[in-house]
Amino acid sequence: MISGKLADRLYFMAGGYINQSEGPRETGFTSEKGHQFTISITKELDNGTINFDTRQTDDHGVWHLPVPLNVAGIDNKFTQIGPLNRQASIAYGPNGETASYDFGDGRGWKGGITGGTVDLDLTDDWRLVYRFSHLSGQANTLGLVPEGGAARLGDIRGVNETVTGAATGNSYNDDIFVQQIGRWVVLKKISMLLPMIWR
Repeated sequence: MISGKLADRLYFMAGGYINQSEGPRETGFTSEKGHQFTISITKELDNGTINFDTRQTDDHGVWHLPVPLNVAGIDNKFTQIGPLNRQASIAYGPNGETASYDFGDGRGWKGGITGGTVDLDLTDDWRLVYRFSHLSGQANTLGLVPEGGAARLGDIRGVNETVTGAATGNSYNDDIFVQQIGRWVVLKKISMLLPMIWR
C-alpha cells in the first residue's frame, strides 16, 4: 500500500494484492487465483472533507468437499477436483437444457464497490454528512455437494461387477468406499446503490 500528498490538501491512498497458487490441496492446476485494487482520494476543505474511493476485486478458489469421516483410514489426499474432472455439463429446466461449466473456478467475487463521503460544516448549528456507495458484481459458486457419507460401491449399485473410474482409468470392486456427489451451480449477480444523509 502507498499513500501521500498529490497537491495542497489533496491526498491519496492506493493498494491491493495479487495471489496465485494450487491451494491447500493438490489439484494439478492453479486453483486459487485473484487480485484486488483499492484507491482513495481525499480533499480537505475549509469547512470539511470530500472523499472518493473504489475497490475492484476478481478472486476465486476451488470449493472442496469435506473429507468423509465415517470410514476408518480414509485417504484424505485424493484429488476431488483436478484437470481430468473440472469440466462438466449441467442439465436444468423443464426441457432438459444443458450448460457447461469449469468447476475449477469454485467460488469467489468479481466486481467492485465505489463510494464516497461529503462531510461539511454548514453553520454553527448545521452539519451535512452524505455517504454513498454502489456495489456491483458476480458472486458465483461452482462446487460439489455430498450425498450422505461414504458408502461401499456394492451397496450403492447393487450389482457385483468391476467398475472403471472415468477420470483415473483404474478398476474398482464392490468393497471400495466411494462418496456420492452432485454438482452445484449458483450464479449470482449483485447490484446495490446506498445513499445516506445526516444533518
